[in-house]
Amino acid sequence: MTQKKDQEKMIRNLPFTLSQKIIENSVIESVTKVNYNIDIRNEQMFGFTNSYIVFDYGGCDITEQNGKYIESPKIYIKPARWYYFNYNKNKSSSYVVVRLNPCSFYNITGLNAFENSFNYIDLSRYIDNTILEDLYNKFESLQTAEEITEYIYQKLDSTIRKWEKSTPIDAIMNDIFKVSGMLTVEDILSKYPHSMSTLNRYFKKYVGMTVGLYIRLVKFNTLIAGLYSNHVNLQDIIAQYNFYDQTHLTKDFKKFSGITPAKYKGPNHEILHQAIG
Repeated sequence: MTQKKDQEKMIRNLPFTLSQKIIENSVIESVTKVNYNIDIRNEQMFGFTNSYIVFDYGGCDITEQNGKYIESPKIYIKPARWYYFNYNKNKSSSYVVVRLNPCSFYNITGLNAFENSFNYIDLSRYIDNTILEDLYNKFESLQTAEEITEYIYQKLDSTIRKWEKSTPIDAIMNDIFKVSGMLTVEDILSKYPHSMSTLNRYFKKYVGMTVGLYIRLVKFNTLIAGLYSNHVNLQDIIAQYNFYDQTHLTKDFKKFSGITPAKYKGPNHEILHQAIG
């Protein structure tokens, strides 16, 4: 009971309220709604291991890692992303994030994930716009992720079933997540009948990056959760996640987050990142 109260208090004290529903589905992994209570400026989000759909309310100004400024569309789909970005959201704005299986971007759009890493793809190209507008308007009034999830399946159940497609890397992805990225490319090559070039071609097509980079990203996502929740020190992280030394840890941390471990500020990053990343 105490743990539940502490969690509720922590959410209330942040500059947003958050509701999330975890789903055991081969396409959709979670649904999250975030409502902002104050203006957010230059907030940073880290690399994501999953593809995802966003319904944005109130607009979101995004500056990508490459410096490109984006005014995101109100409904879009993106593949997993290794790079971080900064964004601005206004008070009383919100968004709904539907976190998908990492390969779902390709299964839904048929587009090469790597070639669209920095693109915000209009979802109306793949779902009837009348249905999307209905979802968009309904989600704005619904307050909980549970309600939103129920409405998604009410309107899109048959469509979601069509997105349930197998890929040549499904078993490999399961292996990577089973050990939270604590394996090597050599481990995969020794188990599966693929060359390095074929493996990278598959991962870039279906996920959006090379297999080696994806493994590092999965490990980083696991690491960032442990860094906040367990308050471990850097030497413990180096040992636990098999980094050669602090230099290698800092290199990955900066690549996926844009900051060093020492500058990681905790709750805002952690809760939002874990909700949609």
